[in-house]
Amino acid sequence: MLKKYAMSNMGYAIALVIIIGLFMIISAPMIVDNYKNDNKTAQSEQNNRTNNDYERETYERSDVTDREGRFVDIMREMRRIEDNLNSRVNDLETAQNDLRQNIQNSSQENQSSSSVTDKFICTIEGNLDSEGNFVPIDKRTNVEDTKKQKFVFVCEYKE
Repeated sequence: MLKKYAMSNMGYAIALVIIIGLFMIISAPMIVDNYKNDNKTAQSEQNNRTNNDYERETYERSDVTDREGRFVDIMREMRRIEDNLNSRVNDLETAQNDLRQNIQNSSQENQSSSSVTDKFICTIEGNLDSEGNFVPIDKRTNVEDTKKQKFVFVCEYKE
């Protein structure tokens, strides 16, 4: 009998990986060079654009010098508007700071003047039953479900 020597599937996979690896090793420098050339081309195009923009700006500047009187008037008007806005913002900030100081001073005065106290003293006197009738709370009353009960409070104001 003749023996057949053949490569297994694993052998084909290993050979394919080796071939792909060699291909990647050989083509990597070419890809890097191509990338560098593309970047150089893009930079030269951008430099051309900036040169064109510079030429356009110089043309526009020459056009502005023809209209210099109107341009100066517009700049003065913008400065005047900016000064008005700055003064209004400053006025608002000072008013806000004054208000803060007044609030702080009044809270400090309230804390320091302990002779006058306004207090409410509240107590639970009872609750309402299902029909809406007042039921006073005493020691014998069972508290069943406090979440569903309606309590009756009596508050007294003392100076």
